[in-house]
Amino acid sequence: MLPVHYAVPGERGRLEVLQSIRTRTLLRQAHPEKLGPGHYHFRTAAEVARLFAGREDLLAHTVEIAERCQFEVKAGAPQFPAFVPPDGSTAHEFLRRLVLAGAARRYPASRQPGVREQIEVELGIIAAVGYEEYFLIVWDLLGDCRARGIEWITRGSAADSLVCYCLGISDVCPIRFELYFRRFLNQERMALNKLPDIDIDFPHDRKDDVVDLLFAKYGPEHCAVVGGFSTFRARSAFAEVAKVLGVAEREVRRFTEHFPWSSGGLEGRDQGPRTGDHGPGTPGKGEGRRAEGGWRHCCGRDRRRVSCRWRRSPSGRRWRWRNGSRASRAMPRCIRAESCCRVSRWTN
Repeated sequence: MLPVHYAVPGERGRLEVLQSIRTRTLLRQAHPEKLGPGHYHFRTAAEVARLFAGREDLLAHTVEIAERCQFEVKAGAPQFPAFVPPDGSTAHEFLRRLVLAGAARRYPASRQPGVREQIEVELGIIAAVGYEEYFLIVWDLLGDCRARGIEWITRGSAADSLVCYCLGISDVCPIRFELYFRRFLNQERMALNKLPDIDIDFPHDRKDDVVDLLFAKYGPEHCAVVGGFSTFRARSAFAEVAKVLGVAEREVRRFTEHFPWSSGGLEGRDQGPRTGDHGPGTPGKGEGRRAEGGWRHCCGRDRRRVSCRWRRSPSGRRWRWRNGSRASRAMPRCIRAESCCRVSRWTN
């Protein structure tokens, strides 16, 4: 039996286009990674019966196996890695002490009343949504990075948090720049399971050290490699297919410059500019090429949900994209890494 790559025979052309995009070749241009001639669709009942003529018992067994497969993934409440304060206190008490100590270092006594008021508001929201251990995990990780001389920059809406500033997670004073904490964290957003995270950028030459730190600290049973792939938008989809068909880039531009900026098909009418879909002139930045993946510190309360993939090297466990480059951005959730390189499969 051949593997299945599309539903019906008429979709073979789509597979050939996608293979050409992935291998950066023209549609009819040969490439070692392209599938050769063959049928890679789901077989009809008649086709399967012909393939297994004389072994009808096997067909009966496939039905039995299918009926026994009743696996279901049940979505539960969000779980964060457990943080045990070294002094035996609760996460709530420990976080509060750290934040107040950080506020005393960051601000003079004359500003403490206003700062304290904002801290109480933020700590109340953090406690209400159950994010105390998450803040402590990030604080603990960055403390280890600081001890090893690994610098970082906190970006995104996490910089709106005075708690992050007092913990040393961010060096941006939200009071000075009049930033709004609820843009980062609020109960309404959490009720919709839209979990915010703290985005951290590490130097490109120290990201492997952060990965090693995580594995040494939490162990491989609590870490996993994850990857996500975003979909084509109208502009990038048109541009990539046109290039596969041999259309010159200048001709592609003539068409795509008239496309609406939208997250889906041509029927979109959202004219606001979007980042991440810059058309055919910026290879590697189109939303259809972007890939995410990296090391994640997973919740130790349910090890069954954790899986790991890595390749070994003299300095420890590693993973690589297909083109050999390691991830270019790390983000504690506890750690995610992003790269705008093309990914086709993991290598061992």
